[in-house]
Amino acid sequence: MTQERDYLDFLEYGRMLADNTLKSIAHDFEMFKSILGVDLETANRRDVEKFVIEQNKEKLSTATVARRIASVKGFFQWQIENEYREGLNPAQGKIAPKVKHDSFKSIGIETLKEVYHQAPTKELKTMIALMGYGGLRLEEVATVSIDNFVYRDDNGVLAIDLKNTKGDRPRKVSLALVPDQELVERVCNRGFIGQRGKLSTNGVWRRVRDYLSSKGLKKVSPHDLRATFATMLANNDVNHVVIRDMMGHTTLNGNAITSIYVTTTSVEDQAQEVLEKMEGVLWKNIV
Repeated sequence: MTQERDYLDFLEYGRMLADNTLKSIAHDFEMFKSILGVDLETANRRDVEKFVIEQNKEKLSTATVARRIASVKGFFQWQIENEYREGLNPAQGKIAPKVKHDSFKSIGIETLKEVYHQAPTKELKTMIALMGYGGLRLEEVATVSIDNFVYRDDNGVLAIDLKNTKGDRPRKVSLALVPDQELVERVCNRGFIGQRGKLSTNGVWRRVRDYLSSKGLKKVSPHDLRATFATMLANNDVNHVVIRDMMGHTTLNGNAITSIYVTTTSVEDQAQEVLEKMEGVLWKNIV
């Protein structure tokens, strides 16, 4: 147990992982121990294989199983590097299931306008705005006002400083395309999403998904709003570097080598680019 605590302290203060990420890893450790009844510090390869088998019997998603294996694998590697464990990493190699990712689809600008403007609450409207008009991920939306803060850039345009992000890669994103900027700013600063224990990533997903279903969009995922945002930018010739930075991707057109030589864009530059290319398209014929 001491090693587990030391490892989590290292992740928190050494790697500066976000609170939600740390809680997820600690929960994965508890699941490993409760399912197998063994000490994580002395677990072996057979224990890890049994862990996978037992979770698959419960018909957990491949993403959940893969994430849990990644959590214990990281702990085992830390043990090896700190000489608490000898030999190979017990979770190394082909053991976790391969996660299948469904392709996401754009719902189109006009449908986005409709679901945004007809949203029944300010909170739901803000969620849709952050994903559909800002390109944020679900977990980034869920932590607004805890780790992710909205603010005004040097030109007075709404932006967000994202600290809690996928892969722990902070970025600043312009929210220049959000239709009702004052509303989004007010709701986010009030902490409607980010209050601890109030609304998780799954909570955001359920609210948006239920609303989309009520609009007849039963096959549309909340993540499709983010896909709609990216598609809108690409279809209107927004600079690919701006799209990369706003979406939080690490490569430029899939080319990691090229991408490392391209300077990160400021929120002011993002706003200028997207407003120049999108303004006439986005707000004409608003429902």
